[in-house]
Amino acid sequence: MRHRYAVGQMVELSGRANRPAGACRIISCLPYERGPLQYRVQWHDDPVQRVVSEADLRASNATNTAQQKEEAAESAFRPLRVVRR
Repeated sequence: MRHRYAVGQMVELSGRANRPAGACRIISCLPYERGPLQYRVQWHDDPVQRVVSEADLRASNATNTAQQKEEAAESAFRPLRVVRR
């Protein structure tokens, strides 16, 4: 079976009694053994990672704030290209 979501992708998790709902990031795709496909997910402000099934996830328009900060820091130190005329 093939996973629908990729590592690093932001997804929306439906809430349950023992976990919050909202945007989270895919940390890893767990190997398929039997039953539903599963993922390890993490919220940007929560150190706890959770294992959830694919049925509880849907695609999200949320952006990965940690990734955005990292890209901004890299672009700040990227050398400028000088064009001489």
